[in-house]
Amino acid sequence: MKNIALTLVSVLTVGLLVFASSQSIASTSVNCEATVVAIVKVRPGSEEAFKAYAQAILQPTRQEAGSITYRFQQSVADATLFTTYEQWEKPSNLDAHLATTHMQDFFGKVGPLFEAGYPVIHVMQNIECQK
Repeated sequence: MKNIALTLVSVLTVGLLVFASSQSIASTSVNCEATVVAIVKVRPGSEEAFKAYAQAILQPTRQEAGSITYRFQQSVADATLFTTYEQWEKPSNLDAHLATTHMQDFFGKVGPLFEAGYPVIHVMQNIECQK
């Protein structure tokens, strides 16, 4: 199984992003659910552009094999702060998602919008799957 945290690092650096937090789930069962929580802060004035890019990938991502949940949220207190919450049936679905054309395009477009130190990404697993 691929190390999903390293996959995220390599994909996100395409857009010259800083990977602020990584967590390995290399020991996760191949059939164990994978969850990603990402925190993003964009430069002031780029909120609408980020939302447009995010909205463009919602439908194609939700139609991917193994996609359980995929959504973006925007802070009510800080319009430049967003979170992404995604759940995948298994880690290989997340790997496939990161390799899609629409995600590669998305990373290239949003990378320049990010504040320094973002995104902060947490890859999680269901505690029932942990050894």
